[in-house]
Amino acid sequence: MVIGSFSVSVKFVLDGCGPLWLSTVYGPNSTVLRKDFWVELSDIFGLSFPFWCVGGDFNVIRRSSKKLGGSSLTPSMKDFDDFIRECELIDPPLRSSPFTWSNMQESPVCKRLDRFLYSNEWEQLFPQSLQEVLPRWTSDHWPIVLETNPFQLDSPFTEEEISKAIFQLDRDKASGPNGFTIAVFQDCWDVIKEDLVRMFAEFHKNRIINQSTNASFIVLLPKKSMSKKISDYRPISLITSLYKIIVKVLSGRLRGVLHETIHSTQGAFVQGRQILNAVLIANEIVDEKR
Repeated sequence: MVIGSFSVSVKFVLDGCGPLWLSTVYGPNSTVLRKDFWVELSDIFGLSFPFWCVGGDFNVIRRSSKKLGGSSLTPSMKDFDDFIRECELIDPPLRSSPFTWSNMQESPVCKRLDRFLYSNEWEQLFPQSLQEVLPRWTSDHWPIVLETNPFQLDSPFTEEEISKAIFQLDRDKASGPNGFTIAVFQDCWDVIKEDLVRMFAEFHKNRIINQSTNASFIVLLPKKSMSKKISDYRPISLITSLYKIIVKVLSGRLRGVLHETIHSTQGAFVQGRQILNAVLIANEIVDEKR
């Protein structure tokens, strides 16, 4: 641990990578002390290189767009930007709100004083990290959190993942109430892709599937030839091909995080695991104890 005048830094280790450094800061309001602040952070960057993440209240903004109301901007903004550029730090996106502080007045002044910054090597370990503003209760600051493994289920749908889902589906599956099979979507992809992307964008925005898309027909399939009784048939619901595509896209997103949400002791029904894993491990333990 390294304790400075404006920061506290901790070194820790993760499996499969070298030591990582995490620093928390509280920037001074004094212009004179800010010079010492940037020098201290630059020294910590040299000590912690290459895996470093720093976060906290810097008490200074970086861009004019990160301030609402109040007096004109100060030269400290340029010093902050120079520090980020010289250390080649990444400023990840901020979600939920553009500001992290307010003076709580009738005509409020709002600024983004709090943030996380990290090195390119940190980005390689935790790709697609983002900052999120949390609800504020009593403080004049909104708390922020750095999500190093953000859940992507609620992110906008892309043309690439829609196309991938369509071409992974069985083209000869039974058609739904509209009579279209998956083969139609695959063969006419170049023609209909813009309409499909637009439909997925509306679904993402409204969080509602159109009733006609969600429609299904129940039909009876014979279990054997010369079926005569009700028990000789089994019911099946025919859903639209568009609904199948939506389900395929969502299941593809879930597949990427299921291994993190399901405990490692469950061996079945998870990609990369087998139902016999637990049995084999138990057998090895028994043999070892004999």
